[in-house]
Amino acid sequence: MSWRPPKPAVWVRAINAGAGLAQRAGLRFADLDADRIVNQAVDQAGARSDYRDFGPDDGWRTGLERLTDDYRRHARLTALGRIAAHRHLVDLLTNRLRMERDRAQHPDIGDQSIKAPLFIVGLPRTGTTLLHMLLAQDPAN
Repeated sequence: MSWRPPKPAVWVRAINAGAGLAQRAGLRFADLDADRIVNQAVDQAGARSDYRDFGPDDGWRTGLERLTDDYRRHARLTALGRIAAHRHLVDLLTNRLRMERDRAQHPDIGDQSIKAPLFIVGLPRTGTTLLHMLLAQDPAN
Protein backbone atom coordinates (compact mmCIF):
# COMPACT_ATOMS: atom_id res chain seq x y z
CA MET A 1 0.00 0.00 0.00
CA SER A 2 1.44 3.36 -0.98
CA TRP A 3 0.96 6.69 0.72
CA ARG A 4 -1.35 9.22 -0.87
CA PRO A 5 -1.55 12.85 0.10
CA PRO A 6 -4.76 13.97 1.79
CA LYS A 7 -7.48 15.39 -0.42
CA PRO A 8 -7.31 19.20 -0.54
CA ALA A 9 -10.02 21.26 1.14
CA VAL A 10 -13.08 22.17 -0.91
CA TRP A 11 -12.05 25.81 -1.23
CA VAL A 12 -8.61 24.79 -2.54
CA ARG A 13 -10.16 22.49 -5.13
CA ALA A 14 -12.58 25.26 -6.15
CA ILE A 15 -9.76 27.77 -6.68
CA ASN A 16 -7.72 25.27 -8.66
CA ALA A 17 -10.74 24.34 -10.82
CA GLY A 18 -11.62 28.00 -11.45
CA ALA A 19 -8.03 28.79 -12.33
CA GLY A 20 -7.97 25.88 -14.77
CA LEU A 21 -11.06 27.27 -16.51
CA ALA A 22 -9.54 30.76 -16.60
CA GLN A 23 -6.34 29.43 -18.16
CA ARG A 24 -8.25 27.51 -20.81
CA ALA A 25 -10.08 30.77 -21.58
CA GLY A 26 -6.70 32.44 -22.15
CA LEU A 27 -6.46 34.44 -18.92
CA ARG A 28 -3.01 34.66 -17.34
CA PHE A 29 -2.41 35.08 -13.66
CA ALA A 30 0.28 34.12 -11.18
CA ASP A 31 2.69 33.86 -14.07
CA LEU A 32 6.04 32.48 -12.98
CA ASP A 33 7.98 34.52 -15.53
CA ALA A 34 11.01 36.26 -14.00
CA ASP A 35 10.51 39.51 -15.95
CA ARG A 36 6.88 39.81 -14.89
CA ILE A 37 7.78 39.13 -11.28
CA VAL A 38 10.52 41.80 -11.36
CA ASN A 39 8.15 44.34 -12.94
CA GLN A 40 5.48 43.67 -10.33
CA ALA A 41 8.05 44.06 -7.55
CA VAL A 42 9.12 47.42 -8.99
CA ASP A 43 5.46 48.53 -9.13
CA GLN A 44 4.73 47.24 -5.64
CA ALA A 45 7.77 48.99 -4.17
CA GLY A 46 6.40 52.27 -5.50
CA ALA A 47 9.62 52.73 -7.40
CA ARG A 48 9.84 54.86 -10.48
CA SER A 49 9.89 52.78 -13.63
CA ASP A 50 13.58 53.59 -14.12
CA TYR A 51 14.49 52.64 -10.55
CA ARG A 52 15.56 49.02 -10.65
CA ASP A 53 18.46 48.97 -8.26
CA PHE A 54 18.27 45.54 -6.68
CA GLY A 55 21.80 45.87 -5.33
CA PRO A 56 25.40 45.56 -6.45
CA ASP A 57 25.25 41.80 -7.02
CA ASP A 58 23.30 40.57 -10.05
CA GLY A 59 23.41 36.96 -8.87
CA TRP A 60 19.83 37.27 -7.65
CA ARG A 61 18.64 37.46 -11.26
CA THR A 62 20.20 34.13 -12.26
CA GLY A 63 18.78 32.52 -9.16
CA LEU A 64 15.31 33.92 -9.86
CA GLU A 65 15.37 32.66 -13.44
CA ARG A 66 16.48 29.18 -12.34
CA LEU A 67 13.86 29.03 -9.62
CA THR A 68 10.98 30.16 -11.82
CA ASP A 69 12.10 27.78 -14.57
CA ASP A 70 12.16 24.92 -12.08
CA TYR A 71 8.72 25.88 -10.76
CA ARG A 72 7.30 25.84 -14.29
CA ARG A 73 9.01 22.66 -15.47
CA HIS A 74 9.29 20.39 -12.46
CA ALA A 75 7.29 21.52 -9.43
CA ARG A 76 3.85 20.50 -10.73
CA LEU A 77 2.28 23.37 -8.80
CA THR A 78 -1.47 23.69 -8.62
CA ALA A 79 -3.04 27.06 -9.42
CA LEU A 80 -3.04 27.92 -5.73
CA GLY A 81 0.61 26.85 -5.50
CA ARG A 82 1.51 29.11 -8.45
CA ILE A 83 -0.34 32.01 -6.83
CA ALA A 84 1.52 31.48 -3.55
CA ALA A 85 4.93 31.09 -5.23
CA HIS A 86 4.36 34.14 -7.44
CA ARG A 87 3.21 36.30 -4.51
CA HIS A 88 6.14 35.18 -2.36
CA LEU A 89 8.72 35.99 -5.03
CA VAL A 90 7.18 39.42 -5.71
CA ASP A 91 7.21 40.17 -1.98
CA LEU A 92 10.84 39.09 -1.59
CA LEU A 93 12.00 41.25 -4.51
CA THR A 94 9.90 44.18 -3.29
CA ASN A 95 11.62 43.97 0.10
CA ARG A 96 15.01 43.79 -1.60
CA LEU A 97 14.23 46.90 -3.67
CA ARG A 98 13.07 48.81 -0.59
CA MET A 99 16.16 47.83 1.40
CA GLU A 100 18.50 48.87 -1.41
CA ARG A 101 16.64 52.16 -1.78
CA ASP A 102 16.94 52.78 1.98
CA ARG A 103 20.67 52.00 1.82
CA ALA A 104 21.09 54.48 -1.05
CA GLN A 105 19.18 57.21 0.80
CA HIS A 106 20.85 56.51 4.16
CA PRO A 107 24.36 55.16 3.53
CA ASP A 108 25.13 55.42 7.25
CA ILE A 109 22.87 52.42 7.92
CA GLY A 110 25.80 50.08 7.35
CA ASP A 111 27.97 51.99 9.82
CA GLN A 112 25.64 51.42 12.77
CA SER A 113 26.74 48.74 15.17
CA ILE A 114 24.36 46.19 16.61
CA LYS A 115 25.55 45.43 20.11
CA ALA A 116 23.01 42.93 21.36
CA PRO A 117 20.56 41.67 18.76
CA LEU A 118 17.28 40.12 19.80
CA PHE A 119 16.20 36.89 18.15
CA ILE A 120 12.55 35.97 18.43
CA VAL A 121 11.91 32.35 17.65
CA GLY A 122 8.95 30.10 18.16
CA LEU A 123 6.49 27.79 16.56
CA PRO A 124 3.77 29.19 14.30
CA ARG A 125 0.78 30.76 16.04
CA THR A 126 2.57 31.20 19.37
CA GLY A 127 2.73 35.02 19.47
CA THR A 128 6.17 35.69 17.98
CA THR A 129 4.83 38.39 15.64
CA LEU A 130 2.95 40.04 18.50
CA LEU A 131 6.10 39.99 20.61
CA HIS A 132 8.09 41.50 17.73
CA MET A 133 5.55 44.32 17.32
CA LEU A 134 5.52 44.93 21.06
CA LEU A 135 9.31 45.16 21.27
CA ALA A 136 9.36 47.47 18.24
CA GLN A 137 7.32 50.00 20.24
CA ASP A 138 10.24 50.51 22.63
CA PRO A 139 12.55 53.28 21.34
CA ALA A 140 15.47 51.53 23.06
CA ASN A 141 15.07 48.62 20.65
